[in-house]
Amino acid sequence: MSPWPVPIPALDEQRDIVAILDAIDRKIDLHRKKRVTLEELFKTLLHKLMTGEIRVDDLDLSALDPPRMALAAP
Repeated sequence: MSPWPVPIPALDEQRDIVAILDAIDRKIDLHRKKRVTLEELFKTLLHKLMTGEIRVDDLDLSALDPPRMALAAP
């Protein structure tokens, strides 16, 4: 037995903790999937830009915030 007592939460509190940790795990998984999707989109777009399939001038950059638009402007 351990020389230090380890308190164990009540069963209801344990269930609440599990529910919170499960929600965090789902959110982490969602963000990982989103990152993979965005990386694939970036690679595809970069390839199309580098091969001339699409041109930067043809892109709609109006959705970008003003600081990014300033960087994209010629």
